[in-house]
Amino acid sequence: MDLDDSQPLQVPVIPIKPNDTIPLVVGVLLIIGSLWFAFSAYSNLFGAASSDPADYEEFEAQLTATGEDVSAEEIAAYFQALESKNYFLTLGIIESISTLLLLIGGILLIKKEKNGVLVGGAGGALALIDGFVGFLILSTVEAPSEWLSISLQFVSGLAIFCGLLCMLLPMLPMMLAAGRASLEQNSVAKEAMINAELQQRLVYIKTGDNQAENDSGLEHSAKSRTATDLDDESE
Repeated sequence: MDLDDSQPLQVPVIPIKPNDTIPLVVGVLLIIGSLWFAFSAYSNLFGAASSDPADYEEFEAQLTATGEDVSAEEIAAYFQALESKNYFLTLGIIESISTLLLLIGGILLIKKEKNGVLVGGAGGALALIDGFVGFLILSTVEAPSEWLSISLQFVSGLAIFCGLLCMLLPMLPMMLAAGRASLEQNSVAKEAMINAELQQRLVYIKTGDNQAENDSGLEHSAKSRTATDLDDESE
């Protein structure tokens, strides 16, 4: 028997098995990242520069050990200049918002919520911006020590690296077929649950309306019978 060439070959579709571990691991990593940014935000907001040079004597000792000729007064003046540029306040606010978004995004991904990808990615993007803002403000203030400038620039560079990582991590479940299937499966299940609940409410409302109509009909029949009985008695 000749084969019909007009019919295309049917390629079997292999179903993708959802892997719940992928969004779980990504969610945990985002929560860990949120803790790091929470510590950084706390340090910037509540550990701001002090005006007392005695608080920077330890910095002076460390920098002097590296061969830097810098005094505690110069270090204090440098941190005060950064504070006057709102360096600590700006970074603290950005990092606080980033912390909340990363934390919420991580929890949503652990619960296999698709919105966790957007929320976590937004938190990572803010962390990335935080690093660039830090570099920008540092470039406007001249540091009394090269090592002091490098150390603060290193912190901003670390924020950029962590921000980029936290921005890309939430996209991983959507890039991997098994992770995407896990998130989509949860979305489909939730949608089916919502539809079932809506149908149940519609049935309940419809049943209530029918019951109200029946009660109204019974009441009308009772009134009619009462009126008939009264007419019979009057005759």
